[in-house]
Amino acid sequence: MPDDDQGSDEDYEYHEYKTFVAVQYDRLLSWKAGNGHVHFGNKSASVTSLRADTDRKDMVIPRGSTLLVVKTSIKLVDRS
Repeated sequence: MPDDDQGSDEDYEYHEYKTFVAVQYDRLLSWKAGNGHVHFGNKSASVTSLRADTDRKDMVIPRGSTLLVVKTSIKLVDRS
């Protein structure tokens, strides 16, 4: 799977600044607590912005959403 639509495997990866392109399936996003933040959304909906100051597991990123990760260790996988 290309590097720009989800993580390379099922381990957490740190990203200083990374954009993941929109795809036509739901993804699950988990992250480890830190000082970063994540933003996601699509052209027809407002952008959701979240601080990554507490651990989060298996948050659904809806299909069609672009994801921006800043200074955060994440795991991003296909929901299926």
